[in-house]
Amino acid sequence: MSDRSRLGPPLPEFLDPKTMELVGPAGSSPRIKMETSPTKRYGVALARVSFAKAASLAGTATEHLLGIVLSDPVPTAHRIADNRSQHPSGPGSLCVCPAGADYVTEYDGPVDGIILQISAECLALAGARLAQHGGQLIEQMDGRDGELCRMAREMEAEGAAGHPNGVLFWSSAVDDLLRRMVERHYSAPAAPLRGAIDARGLRRVEAFIQDHLAAPIDLAALAAVAGCDRFHFAHRFRAAVGVSPYRYVVRRRLEQARTLLLAGRQSIADVAAATGFSDQSHLTSWMRRVYGTTPKRFLSKG
Repeated sequence: MSDRSRLGPPLPEFLDPKTMELVGPAGSSPRIKMETSPTKRYGVALARVSFAKAASLAGTATEHLLGIVLSDPVPTAHRIADNRSQHPSGPGSLCVCPAGADYVTEYDGPVDGIILQISAECLALAGARLAQHGGQLIEQMDGRDGELCRMAREMEAEGAAGHPNGVLFWSSAVDDLLRRMVERHYSAPAAPLRGAIDARGLRRVEAFIQDHLAAPIDLAALAAVAGCDRFHFAHRFRAAVGVSPYRYVVRRRLEQARTLLLAGRQSIADVAAATGFSDQSHLTSWMRRVYGTTPKRFLSKG
């Protein structure tokens, strides 16, 4: 079976009319040129959308939403929560809507562009890896980021071609895009989050996890490293990082396993043992769940 077949159903969940109303004049439908990669598995879903005359998008963002205009400038009206903006949107115009916000975007003319949905959990994990704990995605209604636009175009081209480079390309592209979002479109909180573990405690926890990936890791050990009560640790960790300690440890183990597999110097069973999975089957199950492919697919690329 090819990597392409492992990329899952082609329809991004955010184009479901239950979560996003996407219409043209008199209720006409857009032309969906390409759509790929469910967000919950890979972290980023993407669609290339075109309207012949005008467009209206509205809904509540279940995950983070990004819109990138590729066509000629058109008058545009944005609303995200209570903030509004009117301006011409042209090639490279960027709109960023954080998860949970109500939004409306209206283009008064033909428009062609890319819509991305980014998993809030995956972005939080990327922020934790880059020491931006508890940071927030910055809302934008008329932004610019040429590098982010280039990344989105490359991912769009890969999807339009049928994913010839397989899941390894997509998962790597997602990692790069998440890193860019954290580095350029993320802000740390103005003050430490109430009840969250402080930055020093988090650094100790992260170092402990990295040093003990091959061994069982329990909440009591992590709480002791962080210097807080075991019964409050999980809540305080989630407040600081955005995900549970369990999800964070699993992701760190998977990232390390992928690195070792790509190096090609260990068997799959040895990689599983070195990264804290009970056996090769356990590692395979988690890789299918998160990356949509098997360890062998990564090993073959090394």
